[in-house]
Amino acid sequence: MALLNLRKYFYAAQLRPLACWCRPDYEFRWKEMEREIQGYQTQILMGDKYLRGALRHAMDPIVAFTLEIWNVIVEKYKLKRGVHALKWFTYDSRFKPRVYDSRFKEWAQKGITAMYTVSENGQFMSFQDLKSKYGLENKDFFQIIAIKRLLDKRDEARTR
Repeated sequence: MALLNLRKYFYAAQLRPLACWCRPDYEFRWKEMEREIQGYQTQILMGDKYLRGALRHAMDPIVAFTLEIWNVIVEKYKLKRGVHALKWFTYDSRFKPRVYDSRFKEWAQKGITAMYTVSENGQFMSFQDLKSKYGLENKDFFQIIAIKRLLDKRDEARTR
């Protein structure tokens, strides 16, 4: 009989709140208490290492510890490339159009937040599919192109 790996069980138990933060249909009082840190939704911090560092002083100990375990798992299991899919466009410091165009914040209310929301099976969704899924208008086309360009640049940087 094999021994249990208690560290992995511990990691799994600590990561459960992260999954709950990301599920809009999961509603419990503890989630409300941990939902925001200085105006940022907690789930945004999962994909942005720099924002996590900047807001660490404002986090309660439970959120800070959970995100610390998240960092350990990302490093240990080499998940850095995949974590970029969680980074929200609206808060990405390398995505300059977000500063000049408030539509990106409006899209967050519609559900367009991070790379995984505009991708399907690892491919960027077509504009028509995004229009039907999120109720976008034709005037949103150039903002979608800006997001696609950002994601293409990230992919190019990773393949070098």
